[in-house]
Amino acid sequence: MNYSYILEEKGLMIHIDSTILNKYGNIKYNQIEYKIESYYSEYIKKMKAGIVMGMFDFLKGKGGDSDKKQTLTSPANGKVIAIEEVDDPVFSQKMMGDGFGVVPNDGDVYAPGSGKVVSVFPTQHAVGLELDNGVEVLVHIGIDTVELEGAPFDTLVKEGDTVTPDTKISTVDLEALAAAGKENTVIIIFSNMEQVENFDLTTTGETTKGSEIGTISAK
Repeated sequence: MNYSYILEEKGLMIHIDSTILNKYGNIKYNQIEYKIESYYSEYIKKMKAGIVMGMFDFLKGKGGDSDKKQTLTSPANGKVIAIEEVDDPVFSQKMMGDGFGVVPNDGDVYAPGSGKVVSVFPTQHAVGLELDNGVEVLVHIGIDTVELEGAPFDTLVKEGDTVTPDTKISTVDLEALAAAGKENTVIIIFSNMEQVENFDLTTTGETTKGSEIGTISAK
């Protein structure tokens, strides 16, 4: 039996398998609903306004116009981990898409590849990017950090900015996160997986920002 959460604004249905709820018995279904809606709410608003054109472009069969295969780099100094190791089922069970995480050694966060900024969250805990090959990326800083309402974050980019792996997009006060009881993992999510041909995370473990850690190819 599957539970479904429907984001009617995007015509997207997210299936939450009952085994996930059983495994994480302390997590209520409505809490997962809240997380998903919180993470996507800014995209919903911008799509309605016609600002974000790339998000969920697979619904229209639209892809990127640039080279299909793109290099991915570490967005922070720290330990790169597989998405399954992220301590949050919304991410580890790939409800929002595939990706990876980085447990940072410092508070500087960079773009994981070349592209442009398509969304800056008012709570500053996340930035939406579109890579040059059309793949949509959500850079999410920490776990459950939307609840902090922006206090430990400083977003350094704005919508429309061009970014490269050398572009610092955000800073975060790691001590403030710890004091608030929040994990600091920087999570990279590819949110339009229907447009992804292949994602290959070739490097895990300790890395430095800008180090090549994998590739992602668009259809």
